[in-house]
Amino acid sequence: GQNILDIHSTYDEMLATRELAIFTGKSPKKNEIFGYHFVQSFSPDDHLTPEQVHEIGCKTMKEYLGNSAEFIIATHTDKPHLHNVRPDRVLSQVV
Repeated sequence: GQNILDIHSTYDEMLATRELAIFTGKSPKKNEIFGYHFVQSFSPDDHLTPEQVHEIGCKTMKEYLGNSAEFIIATHTDKPHLHNVRPDRVLSQVV
């Protein structure tokens, strides 16, 4: 992931970031987006390792969200096709 100290406390860390953003003057907006959920799948014909798939996922998220966002990625190997799931909650960012 990115900008997360401990993956086991990801939700709490992201919630704290949102609270800090509100405290510093970034008020929540109506219909504020609290998070995104992404799935990125690869064909078995791609012949990628789980490590390569995970690295592609990290690069994709950094390009999509930038360096200040918090996110985590889980690379699943339980199916014939490797896939990344971002069970992330991109809460208000402190800029």
